[in-house]
Amino acid sequence: MIVCTKCGHENGNNDTFCQNPDCHAFLEWGAEAVPIGLAPKVLPGEPANGAGADSGESTQPFDTAAEARRDDPEPARPADDQAGRLVAEAAQPRPDAAPGRPAPRPSAPPPPAPSQPPAQRPAEPPRPVGPIIEPGKAPSPQSRQLAAGKRPAGHGERGQALRRLGVVLAIFVVLAAAMIAASRLLRPDRQDGGSVTTTSRPAQAKTFTLVSPAKVKIEASSESGSRKAALLLDGSLGTFWSRDPTDQFATLSFSFAEPVQLGRIAIAAGAAGAEFKLRHRPKALELTFSDGSTLTKTLTDQPQPQNIDFPPRSVARVTMKIAAVFQAPSTGSNYRRTSISEVRFFSAA
Repeated sequence: MIVCTKCGHENGNNDTFCQNPDCHAFLEWGAEAVPIGLAPKVLPGEPANGAGADSGESTQPFDTAAEARRDDPEPARPADDQAGRLVAEAAQPRPDAAPGRPAPRPSAPPPPAPSQPPAQRPAEPPRPVGPIIEPGKAPSPQSRQLAAGKRPAGHGERGQALRRLGVVLAIFVVLAAAMIAASRLLRPDRQDGGSVTTTSRPAQAKTFTLVSPAKVKIEASSESGSRKAALLLDGSLGTFWSRDPTDQFATLSFSFAEPVQLGRIAIAAGAAGAEFKLRHRPKALELTFSDGSTLTKTLTDQPQPQNIDFPPRSVARVTMKIAAVFQAPSTGSNYRRTSISEVRFFSAA
C-alpha cells in the first residue's frame, strides 16, 4: 500500500494518484510504500504520519473555497514548475482511459540529444615521396636509387668537380686583377708626374737625335779633385766625374739652351778603366724634369753606356739624383767616391 504524504490516505500499490476525492495528489513525488498492517491509522482530528506531534498543527479536511482564498505561493523554481506541470497533466483524466482505471504514469522527459562533434576536415592523402613514375614507363636507374633513399651515382663527383672549378676560376680572377693593378702602378710612361720605380719601356719615337753638348750646361752638388762635372759632357768614356765622399746623395743639374723634346738619356755609370771596380757606381737614379714629371730608373752594373727611354716631353732642365749605389770594396782610398763617365741627351722625332 502507498500512503499519501499530503493527506495520509492509504492507496493501493498500483495507484499513481491519491484516491482521496479531496486530494488527488501525485503519489510518485512524496508517497512511500508501507506494508499492509504497518501503516498508521489516521483518525478524524489526528495528524497524518505524526505531523501534529511535531508541528503542533491539526489535520483538517481539504477546503476548496479556503484554498481559493489563499494568496498565490511564491513562484516555483524551474524544477518545481516542471513537477507541477506533470502533476496537473496527470490529474486530468484522459479521454481514452477506461472509467475507474487509473491513468498511466507519465513518461519521463527524453534525455537531451548529445551534442554533435564539430565536423572534421578529411585528411589529405599523403603526397608521394621520391620521383614520380608515369604509368607504363619503366623507371630510370636514378629514379630507382632515389626511391631507395640513395643518391644517384656520380652526383657527388660532379658536385666536387664543380666546386673545384669554381675555386680555380676565383683564383684566376684574383690573379688577373692583381696583375692589371700592378701594371698600371708600374708603368714608366705615366703622365701625371708620379714616380715610377721600374725599368722604362722603349720610347714610342722612331728616331732620336743627339743634343749637342755645347747647348747643355751642367752643375754638380760636389766634385772630387780633378774629377770635374764638365767631364760628363766631353764625349769621352776615358774620363769621369766623382762626388765628394761627404756628399751622400749627390745631384747633377743639366740645363738646355732651349726647350728640347727629350725622349732618351744615355749614361755610362761608373769610373773609367781600372777605376770602375774601385769606386761606387750609381744603382738608382731619380730624374726630375722641368715640366714637373719625375722618373726613377734602376741601372745595370756595367761600364758600357745604357739607355733610359721614356715618352717624349718638352723640357728645359733635367735634375739627376743618385739615390743608391753599387758599393766598391773598401780596400782603396777612393771607394766612396761615386763616379759617372758620360751623360748624353737625345731628342725624339
